[in-house]
Amino acid sequence: MKRRKARGLSQEALGHAVGVDRTTIFRWENGDTEPQPAVRPRLAEVLDISLDELSRLIDSEDVPQRAVLLMPEDVRQGEKGHRKAPVDDDYLGFVRDRIAHLVEMDLSFGGDQSSALAVQALGNLSRKMEVASIPLRLERDLQASAAELAEVTGWLLYDAAKHDAARDVNRQALRMSRAAGDHAMELLVTQNMAMHAAHLGRPAEALTLARQVLETNRLTPRLEALFRTREARALAQGGDISGALDSFAKARSLYMEGVRDSEPYWFWWINDQEILWHEGMIYSDLGRWSDSLEALQRSIEVTPARERRRRYHNLASLLDVQVMAGAWVDLESTMEGLLVYTGEINSSRVNEILLSATAKVLHSPASSSAMDAAAMLREEIADV
Repeated sequence: MKRRKARGLSQEALGHAVGVDRTTIFRWENGDTEPQPAVRPRLAEVLDISLDELSRLIDSEDVPQRAVLLMPEDVRQGEKGHRKAPVDDDYLGFVRDRIAHLVEMDLSFGGDQSSALAVQALGNLSRKMEVASIPLRLERDLQASAAELAEVTGWLLYDAAKHDAARDVNRQALRMSRAAGDHAMELLVTQNMAMHAAHLGRPAEALTLARQVLETNRLTPRLEALFRTREARALAQGGDISGALDSFAKARSLYMEGVRDSEPYWFWWINDQEILWHEGMIYSDLGRWSDSLEALQRSIEVTPARERRRRYHNLASLLDVQVMAGAWVDLESTMEGLLVYTGEINSSRVNEILLSATAKVLHSPASSSAMDAAAMLREEIADV
């Protein structure tokens, strides 16, 4: 993708130049398929790289195909040996660019394939930090960037439903952020761990993590709102109705106070769609289906179109609650909306939700057209 954009080409323009459809270019960049040998010479010519380099990148077993167009050439070559590229400002900039690429891939594609690239990047950086000479002035910044890369990697592994690996990397990210003295990153990793615990049905663990932060830190209103939602979700899962509602009411009030100049650099992630999704899940855990459906529908409406993985996930959550609520009429349109993203978004976490929800639809009093949509959705997921 980066090389294509550097050449000033859209997917449609590249497809026209190579002689394939735009969707074929998308699937190459998404890692779903590989360019056939017959088109590779023309593809290499248009992208201005050698055929040998293109073939080597495509045939690599270690790097997902998506990395071919995302990873700069000098980086791919430099990571053959961790001692080759010095640890300098350029290298630190590369690490930060890699993190930004991974975040963008998460927003657009989900974690199934991008998590493999993230794990590789984290391993490369960890080995480089072990063997390379690091200038003292860059040591803390590099440690902080490594912690951020580990945080992103843990998130992507969670989205890929690789839960044991995600837990291990989250603990690694926590150690790294503490070593770097990056308290803001430590908080982000901790809330990730709390959300992960809730997803795995471990409310006691999620509650402990959330309250440790709430009881030992002075937080901005927006940060406290985030951890109050984690607390509220854990309480709801544990059956504490009044506690969950009180905690979420605090979270909503704090969120409405707006942002402060002292917010961490990742505060943008605490937004309307995030708060609304958690509200919907809390009401779902409490069995308040109408309130849950309303909040989840609103979360989808306010999610930007470019955040395709989040929209896919929130639609899946909506479908799951519609099934539990017996909203048989409404869930058909939800499944039609989900079909737009299947095959494009690779998120095992979301697909697990969908497989469970559609299985229930197939054994429900839903209409025959809804059952057909459920069967089609399951078939699309199976083909991913």
